[in-house]
Amino acid sequence: MDNQLRLIHDAFELNYDLKSMFCVSEDEAVREVAAGKRGDLVDRIYAAFQGYKEMHDMVIVHGTSVGSGRFDAEIASAIVAPAVIACQAKDQSLNDIARKVMMKKVMLDDYKVRCCLGTILYLHSALEADRAVRSTQFRSVQIR
Repeated sequence: MDNQLRLIHDAFELNYDLKSMFCVSEDEAVREVAAGKRGDLVDRIYAAFQGYKEMHDMVIVHGTSVGSGRFDAEIASAIVAPAVIACQAKDQSLNDIARKVMMKKVMLDDYKVRCCLGTILYLHSALEADRAVRSTQFRSVQIR
């Protein structure tokens, strides 16, 4: 099970089954895309999203590391979801960060994905950070 998904589940003290929040692992997604089953995979993700959306007021879909980000844009387009751009900022110049953000924005625009929720810059990988610190950070940004 995805560690970031588990973190969100635990940090927000969600009272439903963690497995119901999960559709496909990145390893499985890579295998499906490599096997030429990209469309089938998008269909599976779309169906899982629609089923999950029926039960909840808000759904956040975590992106993948499959390809250059086009797959994430394709998924966001298929489920008609706005996007938040996340960008690794550690040891990057302001120009490098701006270039990364703009390239992601262009890619999302190509798929007609709204990108109106902002940009997240992170200074470390999720695996480097301590779980307790991340849990506290998640709790501090909850929408009230």
